[in-house]
Amino acid sequence: MSKRILSLLLIFGLFFACGDDDDDSSGPETGQPPEIFAPTASFTGPQSNDPNAQLVNTYVSMANAQALTSMSLSALATQLPGEASRSGDTWTWTYTYTDDQTGYTVTVTVTATEQQDGWYWTFTWNGTEFDNWTAIEGFTAIDGTSGWWKWRNPDTGIVEASVVWEGNDTSGMQEWYEGDFQSSGILFLLMEWSEADGATTWTLTAPEQIKYVVTENANGSGDFYIYEWENEDWVLVFEAHWTGAGSGTYTDYTTDPPTVRTWP
Repeated sequence: MSKRILSLLLIFGLFFACGDDDDDSSGPETGQPPEIFAPTASFTGPQSNDPNAQLVNTYVSMANAQALTSMSLSALATQLPGEASRSGDTWTWTYTYTDDQTGYTVTVTVTATEQQDGWYWTFTWNGTEFDNWTAIEGFTAIDGTSGWWKWRNPDTGIVEASVVWEGNDTSGMQEWYEGDFQSSGILFLLMEWSEADGATTWTLTAPEQIKYVVTENANGSGDFYIYEWENEDWVLVFEAHWTGAGSGTYTDYTTDPPTVRTWP
């Protein structure tokens, strides 16, 4: 994904954050787009100030940040501020963001059109740098637990990134692609999660590169693993385990012999 697209997504996030969400009336509840499932990732890692524990927390924070970013982008439609108008099967939101320091202005028009099995979305930008640019399009299932999003280049209109997702209260997944997942897109990130018996597990995989697995239990204990792709298989290179009280141990297999550290 280009740096320009990434910067625009950041602006987009700020835009929603600055929106007016005091009045969310959008007409009859039966006609509104569904709420989209967005699980909350809140891994804390071992609760200890020991340097060894903090190293583990650094890795856990990396996985946590990626999970939060992915979820935020895949639940864009739940962030819509203000009122919407309705014409037939289509809801429309229109609002403007202006940067007081630079004078940069963008007006975003969002449409959600009801289809037989869900909602088709478009996010169209007009303003200082944009002329009727459909930056984002997507689809969400009628029950709000699956869908896809695509981000287009403002200059070429080509899809630069896309995500397919599904999820419910106990499990789900996201597949992130460079390009269009419906044509020649290349999978670059797979995220899966599950919840059972008070434990939450996230797996983030960059195919044939690296994989993170984090599990945290209701009592605060947890496990963390890092795998790297070597010789057509996943090889464990780091693991950590900690108790609810904060004590724990980690093993780094990239050294010879492996480095083992414990903390109280």
